[in-house]
Amino acid sequence: MNDCLKSLAAVYPFAPGMDRFTDMSITVQDAENARVIELYSAVTNPKRNYPAEDKYFKPAAAAMFEMEGTVTLTVSYPKGIKSAVIRPSRAGLTPMISGSDVTFEITEWGQYTVEFNGDPETDALIIFANPPMKEFPANARIINGRLNQDLSVGDNETVYLAPGAVVAGKVYMGNNSKLTGRGIITGSAPAAIEVHNKRNVTIEGVTILDPKRWVVELRDCDGVTLENVKIISARNNGDGITVQSSRNININKCFIRSWDDGIVLKNYTENNCRNINVTNCVLWTDLAQSLEIGFETNKGRTGQEKLSPNKDPRIHDIIFENIDIIHNFHKAPVSIHNADNCRIYNIKFKNITIDNAVMGEPGKYSEGGGWPYLLDFGNGHSGDMGGANGWTHNEGYREIKDVSVENIRITGGKLSSCGARFVNRDSGGKSVMENIQLKNICFQGELIDYNAIIDEASLTGKITQTDVKI
Repeated sequence: MNDCLKSLAAVYPFAPGMDRFTDMSITVQDAENARVIELYSAVTNPKRNYPAEDKYFKPAAAAMFEMEGTVTLTVSYPKGIKSAVIRPSRAGLTPMISGSDVTFEITEWGQYTVEFNGDPETDALIIFANPPMKEFPANARIINGRLNQDLSVGDNETVYLAPGAVVAGKVYMGNNSKLTGRGIITGSAPAAIEVHNKRNVTIEGVTILDPKRWVVELRDCDGVTLENVKIISARNNGDGITVQSSRNININKCFIRSWDDGIVLKNYTENNCRNINVTNCVLWTDLAQSLEIGFETNKGRTGQEKLSPNKDPRIHDIIFENIDIIHNFHKAPVSIHNADNCRIYNIKFKNITIDNAVMGEPGKYSEGGGWPYLLDFGNGHSGDMGGANGWTHNEGYREIKDVSVENIRITGGKLSSCGARFVNRDSGGKSVMENIQLKNICFQGELIDYNAIIDEASLTGKITQTDVKI
């Protein structure tokens, strides 16, 4: 095979009306050419408590291109480089530093960060290396340039958001619809992409920058696939992907840097969350939890409309697997908060690598730093578990059962941030927490022992820890 076919890269036109990042530059080299990638200035928020304040926003550089085979990236950082790290650590990428340049190879498409001089909050580079689109979607409606309004993707419709295109509004998805491409969505409140009561929806390849609140909201849906969706949020209630009362959901190879929960599952209506798979994603969580179930597990509300609570609320058959959390700054990366009368069971957290675990540490502006927990599981009123009393509190039987937490690997941060909290309180009905299995949870190669915490919570035999060093 010709070597040129083994190494291909393509850069995109810069989207009109978007801000540029000019404090560094990047080129991509394939078998034939080196090309300059124009950088976007993405709004991020290093503040560690609510509410968001514009004065604390920080720009980060975002690079977008597509690749196949092995390509070489060279980043020039004129401010000076004493050290550089590429995340996620599981990618195993080693930077070569020469003066103000960092060079490294990537062999697989995906999402990466380059961080200079031990400071991820100053001039971090976020890389979105997309796979080439093998086939252009037939009969697609094409969006080029800048669209300064909301976009509705109709029933049985495919919309292609071209490279360099931007939707400066929110997106509504229809039944049997598809949104694909390499363009950008900036989004308006309450969600940048809204999927309500829809079936068979696919969202693939797009990037969402500076959304005004929730980013992707799925409510009362059946059969939704999110693939290679990239998110950077910085504003109040900036949850990355919120799944509410939905089933048969697949979230794969997505990147989420969020200023609130990264991926969160809740019950809002009479429907239940079930059969949800989250795999191969990269998260950077500036505020709140990374992989969360709760707090609202039977909220009985859609928007401002109050509903009768679900008579048989359940959240079950959920998988979080092969996840890289490159920074977790605030609260637990693995959490279940059952603040309503819900049965939560058949939950798996497996093969999760956390590069920088600093939960509970004060922020750089001396603000509060959340809770120092790696694991946070609770049955009880919202207020019992550190939430707001007004979030939700349908009392009655609560259950967290048949949960597996396996192969959690923390490579950096602080061991003092990796505690655990297990709350099992009766609030108007019996609460059950049992068959919670913890296996192979390590901080920098050393097993973490949670048995004393389990005993203190009076859950001996209900939560078991089995360690086989890996």
